[in-house]
Amino acid sequence: MTTHATCPRPPRRTRRPSSSSPRAALRSVAPRLAALLATAAFLAPTASSQQGPVGVRVAPVLRESVQELRLVVGGIRPVRRSLVASEEDGRVTELLVREGQAVTAGEVLCRLDATRLVLEREVLSAQEAEQVALLEMARLEAEQAERDARTLEDLSGRAAANPKELADARTAEQVTRSVIAQRERQLARVRASLSLLGERLEDLEIRAPFAGVVVAKRTDVGQWLSAGDPVVSMVSRELEAWLNVPQALYGPMVAHAGAVVVTVDAVGCTVELDSFRIVPDVDAAGRSFSVAAPLPAAEGTERVAAGMSVTAWVPTDARADRLTLPVDALQRNEVGTFVYVAAGGGEGPPVATPVIVEVDFERDGRAVLRGDVPAEGALVVVEGNERLMPMTPLAPTPADPRPGADAPVDDGAAR
Repeated sequence: MTTHATCPRPPRRTRRPSSSSPRAALRSVAPRLAALLATAAFLAPTASSQQGPVGVRVAPVLRESVQELRLVVGGIRPVRRSLVASEEDGRVTELLVREGQAVTAGEVLCRLDATRLVLEREVLSAQEAEQVALLEMARLEAEQAERDARTLEDLSGRAAANPKELADARTAEQVTRSVIAQRERQLARVRASLSLLGERLEDLEIRAPFAGVVVAKRTDVGQWLSAGDPVVSMVSRELEAWLNVPQALYGPMVAHAGAVVVTVDAVGCTVELDSFRIVPDVDAAGRSFSVAAPLPAAEGTERVAAGMSVTAWVPTDARADRLTLPVDALQRNEVGTFVYVAAGGGEGPPVATPVIVEVDFERDGRAVLRGDVPAEGALVVVEGNERLMPMTPLAPTPADPRPGADAPVDDGAAR
């Protein structure tokens, strides 16, 4: 007889929702939050009767014209940077500037030895005088040949001259005229060489191409320079802020032009630039493009130098009217971001009513909300909210709706 053993099946397991899902977490927290609010509402009369309203400061929700900005980095560059070089060969006899020295446009920076070119100019001057004398001789010969030809023509008219002699006289006249043209061209060539030599002598004085500051010497007295060798490096005093902007912001910046707020980190100088240039060339390595903005002459910018790093806020969308509230009103827990609104408590004092909010970005101490909750004009608690519980009775006093915060606050939402 065969015996069959039966193995009991394991009980079915109920699949639980993953705790890593945000929706599952919200569903698990929402009942507890509702129970907490209900309990707080039930206990509120008892609490208020025992300890009275809590003193807090409140500020209204405002509707303002705002523009979303993105934090980027960059650096300060001079408008002009030049490596001033020599145009002639020669030995340096004078170097008239040092590092950090301010110069004007056309100011002499360096002088080269001019001895050889001065001697060459004397040779050309002697050649010029010789060509002038030869040209004068040719003109005299031409006048004599012209007189001889006219005399023979008169004699030929009276049949008293040999025709061959008249033809030879006319040919001699034409030859002298050709000699004059040749002497004139030779004299012009010598004079052109003298003009070129004068330019070369002027080039031995190396001058500043623009007004600026010398930042480095590249030669010194006694050194031999060939044409093209550097003499000094100099930069202009006009400066620009060059920003590295991620390629994802190229379209928004082209479509939504606005002011750029630039801060020079080294000196703590912040300026707002109304105009900027977008360079339409995305770097393949960094996947970013450049934005350049001239740095105006404002308070603090005199302490800015080329090469300093900067941070800047660039526009990423159009300006629009949005609801804003003080950043100090924001509270965060496992449910999300919320604020306490001082809502009416019937015949009694207002109570702390928690309202979940969605923050788009923060700027100038204000949080810009996504949506219309809470409503415009609602009073939110900005001081004393850390010790509140839902439905706590409040004794509110007004606070400044625009707290002092000069610099924007980046919470990463704009990224």
